[in-house]
Amino acid sequence: MRAMHAGSLGRRLARWLALLALAGLALTCLGVYTATSLSLGERQAETLRQKQLQVRHLVAETGVPSSGALKHKLDDALVGRQDLALVLADASEQVLYAGGAAGAPDPCHAVRGRRGHWPGTGNLDSGRQ
Repeated sequence: MRAMHAGSLGRRLARWLALLALAGLALTCLGVYTATSLSLGERQAETLRQKQLQVRHLVAETGVPSSGALKHKLDDALVGRQDLALVLADASEQVLYAGGAAGAPDPCHAVRGRRGHWPGTGNLDSGRQ
């Protein structure tokens, strides 16, 4: 048997096979990552929509936004959701309720987004996000 030379057909084919396998696996990983990212993003958006509906319902149910009953109900709604913070403000931007995640930003010092509300929040009146 002859030893394979640096430019032999066997070595070149082995290199091409390794490169193609690496490229194929990289594309597969990219596809799985993209699909997972989209799925988790959709799930997070749906969860936020559901929580927005729940907050709307609780505000409508109590009738008085600044009442202790609303605070109690919102506290109950956020139990078990350490990843979720809620800041409820009226039209004059007076904070009516702030609670939720321990690491949530202080509502008085939060950086506002382009549309005038805190990033990752929605508007309860119009349903926009």
